[in-house]
Amino acid sequence: MDFDGALNKSGGFGRFQKILALVFLTTATAHFTCNHMAQVFLLIVPEHYWCPLVVSNGNGSFEDSSGVGNDTPVYVRQSCLLEFGSGTSDRNGTTTDYCEGGWYYEYNDLYPTMSTENNWVCGDAWKQYVLHTTFWIGSMSGYVTSGFLADKFGRKVAICVLATISALANLIPLFINQHLGLAIARLVAGMGAESVCSTIFVLVMEFTIPERRTLIGFVWAFSWTLMASAYPWYADLIQSWRGLVITNSALSAVILVLLWFVPESPSWHLTAGRRDKAVAILTKIARVNGLRDISEDDFKALQIKTTVTTSSGKKRSFLKDTLTLVATPRLRRNTLVLFAGWFLICLCYNANTLELSHLGLNVYGTYSIAIAFELPVNLFTIMALDRLGRRWPNVAFMFVGGAVSLVMALIRTDSAGATLAMAVITIVCYAGGYNITYQLASEIFPTEIRGRGVLLKRLFGDIGSCLGADVAYLVEYDRYLPVLVLGALSLLASILLFFVPDTVHEPLPQTIEDGENFAKNQGLCFCPILVERITPDEPKANGKQDAEEDKPGRITSHL
Repeated sequence: MDFDGALNKSGGFGRFQKILALVFLTTATAHFTCNHMAQVFLLIVPEHYWCPLVVSNGNGSFEDSSGVGNDTPVYVRQSCLLEFGSGTSDRNGTTTDYCEGGWYYEYNDLYPTMSTENNWVCGDAWKQYVLHTTFWIGSMSGYVTSGFLADKFGRKVAICVLATISALANLIPLFINQHLGLAIARLVAGMGAESVCSTIFVLVMEFTIPERRTLIGFVWAFSWTLMASAYPWYADLIQSWRGLVITNSALSAVILVLLWFVPESPSWHLTAGRRDKAVAILTKIARVNGLRDISEDDFKALQIKTTVTTSSGKKRSFLKDTLTLVATPRLRRNTLVLFAGWFLICLCYNANTLELSHLGLNVYGTYSIAIAFELPVNLFTIMALDRLGRRWPNVAFMFVGGAVSLVMALIRTDSAGATLAMAVITIVCYAGGYNITYQLASEIFPTEIRGRGVLLKRLFGDIGSCLGADVAYLVEYDRYLPVLVLGALSLLASILLFFVPDTVHEPLPQTIEDGENFAKNQGLCFCPILVERITPDEPKANGKQDAEEDKPGRITSHL
């Protein structure tokens, strides 16, 4: 009996799996959403700000944040030296990089943030982008740490350690205000921001039968879209960056409480050679699912998974197998093109997310509407990709996103409606490319090296997210400069993704040889809806089986 058979025997997708998905996974998604979105709303800066400057004595006054009455020095607005900086016309034609008395901010619907309280604007604007960068460096570190802990000590240990680190690191900014300390705190907080959710996602998937794993992915995507589109209004409601980091820590604490009631992955126990523990957990799951007649004896035939070894019995070299990703010509091309495309997609998505706050629109509404439109993309990727394939929708998403970004940068419209429409289109396109390329990695790499291929892809993506913060920083020089850069990079990504083979209806490659020959018969303009599909048992006109169903130009459905 293999492990999937044991899951079916314990109740398949029963009460236990449903509770796990609807409670544990959605809580993990909330943890990821709040940490991810908080990174924007902790550091957001109002569009208008200036430096009050004393120019003369008189009876008039300028009301600044400290309160200036009559018969006091007259203040004027000294704007930021950078082109976009304050967004406010300078009355006397003077500019400055720094403001000794502190900048004055027009908050309107916004609230004091970490950036405004520390005056990280104009000449010090780079400091807020350093915190964005360190957060994503922490996220990269979290992937490596979670992978090591999850494989060595179990999924629950990895979740426990990273959730605890995340809870503590999110609280540190409440007690310090030095830039270096805050940067380190955000780096450590980034370690658990996504890795906690990713590890929980893996844990839930390992409890789920193959027929329902797509549903688990949909639960994650749907809950992310719903929560992320609601998050801006939550930030508007509490009006406090301190409340946001406390929320992050509270969610980490909730995960630690829920973790107490969730068993360790029986699949991991089998891999570690602990068959008895795996059987005990499967028996408990069966009882939760209502199968009280199931006992440990029913899982006697469960096979133990051991560490993958070579034919000589020695453990494989991690470095050698990792280099296998680029060992053969086609596999090397597919790997490098996919990594480069994923790098650009993550860069564009993160930079575009940060750019939304600089469009001169209502921040809460812009983020909420833009992210809400990701839901149709999620539905599209689930319902249409098996018919349209992966490559053409992927290329189309990134091409349209790049074209719209270039149009936005070139026309520089003052219309709020047009700006919002183009912003929504770009983030929807980048989200579409993100979803499709994320799935491609699990389909294009051979089973022997799939795990490390996916891990390296994530690392490249986080590097792109780090550089996305640097691209977003260009807004300090010109509002539309980041959009212009993103447009060019998105078009480059669409060209690269065109050379990634389509994985639709293709069997998953198992060996390195399979990976080298994967989709070898596909033409450059291959499109599944234009190709006749023949199943192995479909009779020919003369009543015989088609013995040439896998020749070039034709594709067999392996679904």
